[in-house]
Amino acid sequence: KTDQAFRDFLRSPKARLALGHSDLSALLITPIQRIGRYVMLAEQLLRFTPEGHPDREDLSKALSLFQKIAMGVNEGQREYEGMEKVFQIVCDRLVTTGSSSSQKKVSDLVVPHRRYVHEGRFYRSVKSLAMPDLLLQKKDMYDVIVFTDVVLLTHPVTATP
Repeated sequence: KTDQAFRDFLRSPKARLALGHSDLSALLITPIQRIGRYVMLAEQLLRFTPEGHPDREDLSKALSLFQKIAMGVNEGQREYEGMEKVFQIVCDRLVTTGSSSSQKKVSDLVVPHRRYVHEGRFYRSVKSLAMPDLLLQKKDMYDVIVFTDVVLLTHPVTATP
């Protein structure tokens, strides 16, 4: 099937009836949101289960398992957001043309292990070689973007009207 066939299906009356007032993205996130609810439910069950009850040990194990799963989901979400941030920065700063060389640069910079750390503005002033104490008026302005394993130095992006 093609992407168009899937989009047509989502617009069909049958799909609208199944989705109700939600869109597909809301339904896709629902199982992830349930994990947090399972943690809270297990905490409450454990809180109200008396010491020495035969189910208390199993409830404690279930709570621990739900907490580990929730931590894994949260870590996965943070990793995804970090990769998305790298991709967004690279696209905003480097992709100015559809040339294959700019696409190559993007694929070189967007790699699974790379994470965004920080960014800031950097000004480089030019000094005169003849008179080192004299600071020339020319200033170069750069944006510095720090990733976990590389530093990217770019000229600031100017908004186009």
